[in-house]
This record gives sequence, C-alpha cells and structure tokens, in this order.
Amino acid sequence: MTETLHSKILIVQNDAAFGHRIAQHLYKDRQIIFGPIGRVSTAYKLLVTDTPDLAIIDASICSDQIERLSDTLVLMDIPHLINYGQSLKLRRIKINEGEPVISEVICKVPLEQSIAHTLWDMHLESVLFHWLDDGPTKKLNDAKA
Repeated sequence: MTETLHSKILIVQNDAAFGHRIAQHLYKDRQIIFGPIGRVSTAYKLLVTDTPDLAIIDASICSDQIERLSDTLVLMDIPHLINYGQSLKLRRIKINEGEPVISEVICKVPLEQSIAHTLWDMHLESVLFHWLDDGPTKKLNDAKA
C-alpha cells in the first residue's frame, strides 16, 4: 500500500458558508483544512503556529490586505489561489526558486467545486515533485552542472 501525502490547506474566505462548501470538497480528498477564516489577521496568526501547504484567499476581504497576505505566502513558499468570486477567475500563484509564477484560471460553476479541483491539482503537483526529489528544478540544476 502506498502512503498518501495530505496537504494542509488554508481557506481565507469572507463568506463562511462558501468556505465550508470548498472545505467539504477537500475533505473528500482527505486534505487537512484550516478554516474557513474570515479575517486576515487570524490567517497571519495561523501562519505563525501551523504552516499550510496551500491556500485559497477570497479577494473580497480587502484588496490591500490580500496582496500583502499573498506576498507573505510567496515568501513562505506556499502556493495559493486568489478567488475573485462571481467573475469565475482565480489567480494561481506557484513559487519556483523563490519567485512567484502567476497564471489565471477560469472556473466553471459551481465555483466551490472548481476551486477544490484546482487546489487538488496543486496538491498533486507538490506530491509528484516530492516523489521526484524536488521535481524538475533538481533535474535542471543537475543538467547544468
């Protein structure tokens, strides 16, 4: 039997009911969920005590605070999504060698399911990189040597 790596996922969401619906999809995949947390200050407190592997941030909380929280997550090497709500757009932020790699994801409805699936994809990517001894970065560095 193979061991499954579970991700700890932080949900920073203004609408608690919506955050719980995202969490329900992630619980099915056996992820460990922090939240939903409705305040950015509470999210920072959690980052000090228990670092998540992934995060989803609701952009409607406060744009200045969200950008600052996103920058903090980048500094901590935590890939994350920023949810822009009814526009059905997510900003996906991965970190490659300490630098953010930003892409836009267009979702389908129901939005909470699309968010959960995108987080699942990010989780799978991190698991594969873990199993491949840090993924393509290590192979690229070995090839340059």
